[in-house]
This record gives sequence, structure tokens and C-alpha cells, in this order.
Amino acid sequence: MLGLQLNSPQFRNLAKRALCVYGIYVLIAIAGHLLEDSFEASGLMPADGGSGDPPMAGLVLVSLVTFVWTLSTQAIQLTTSARLLFNSSSARGLGFGREVELISIETLRAISATLIRLPLFLLPGVYEWVRLTPIAFIVLLDPAYQKGDRDAIEEARRFFKAHRILVLAFLMLSMALMVVEFSITPAASDSLSLWQAPVQHIGSILLFSFLRLALDVAMLAGYASKFPKLTRPTSAGSNIS
Repeated sequence: MLGLQLNSPQFRNLAKRALCVYGIYVLIAIAGHLLEDSFEASGLMPADGGSGDPPMAGLVLVSLVTFVWTLSTQAIQLTTSARLLFNSSSARGLGFGREVELISIETLRAISATLIRLPLFLLPGVYEWVRLTPIAFIVLLDPAYQKGDRDAIEEARRFFKAHRILVLAFLMLSMALMVVEFSITPAASDSLSLWQAPVQHIGSILLFSFLRLALDVAMLAGYASKFPKLTRPTSAGSNIS
């Protein structure tokens, strides 16, 4: 029975799409390393183990580019993972680019809502950030939001109130993955670029790309279980293939 399932067209199609999505995660990770290497080579940010202070304008530019890069790539990764898990587009039939755009916009709104509270007291700002962590999943999974009936920020707050344990569990898993990634990276790869030491970098890139994909799929499945099932139109252009 297991052999029949593994040889079924459905399994082969799923494996093909999973490999394609994994490839996207790997390419994004490689591009991120190359972007960081380019900053170090240009002197906009200090190389690991190097000395000297980069110009303030360079730090501002690096921070801005890194922020935009992180925001956009996380939206792309989540959207591709959603296509892998659900094999379709959103309930409104939105295209891939529009879903990425909406996640980026709503995430920016969530960041703004958090920053507004930080100058008053630190804890309210942190609490607001925690409450709004599901916002990307609201965009992808909430039928009411996708119909235009609800605001993503308000819905994220309501979702957190109803499912605190789920949100906190996934938040801790995400933070744990970040800590592990930064703690077990070989010291040699910290001082050498991807071009100088590709073997030392590629292992961690492949491993953590897989772990990020697995975590994203797990979070999508976990959050999706708390929403009514979406009526998703099937279209040839919606698949990752």
C-alpha cells in the first residue's frame, strides 16, 4: 500500500512541488549571503573579525536594504509554502504577486502599530508585536479578510486572544530556529564569503532552508486548522511547478 502511494501521480506531483519550493528557499538563502558579502566587500558594513567603523550613511543603507529584503523574501517564502500546502490560490483568486504584496503591506502596518507603542512603554510594544505575529497567516488563510470584510490587524489580535498557545508555540519555535542557526554556524564560514568557502556555507544553507520550509508548512497547517475551510479556485497558473 505504501509503495502504491509513493508511486501515485499525486505523490509525485507533491514531491515535485515540494522540491521546487525548497529550491526557492535555498536560492533566497544564497542570495541573502551574497547580498551580505557585497555589503562587506563595499565597506558598507564591517566584515566578521574586521576592524574599522563603516560610515553612518552606509549603515542606514544596509539597514534599509536588509529590512526590505527580509520583508519581501519572507512574504515570498510563506506564499510559496501556502501554494505547496493548498495547491491553489487564495479564495479571491489573487495572483502570487498580489498575495506577496498584501503580506508585505499588512506586515508593515503591524510593524507601525508596534513602533507606536514602543516610545510609551517597552512591554506594551513587545506584547503588540506578539499579538500581531499571525498577520501574514491572516492574509493567506482567513476567509473574512480575503473577502474584504475584516481588517488584518484587528483579526490578528482576535486570533491571538482565541489561540494564544498556538501563536506562542510557533513564535518560540521560530525564535529557537534563529538561535540554533546563529549558534551552530561554523566559525570559519563567519570570516569567509560564500565565494571563498562555498562548502562551509552550503551545508548550513541546505539544512536551514529545509528547516524553515518545514516550520512554515507546519505553521500554515496549524493556523489553517483554526479557520473555516476556504473555497479555493483551482487554476493552472496557481501551482508551483
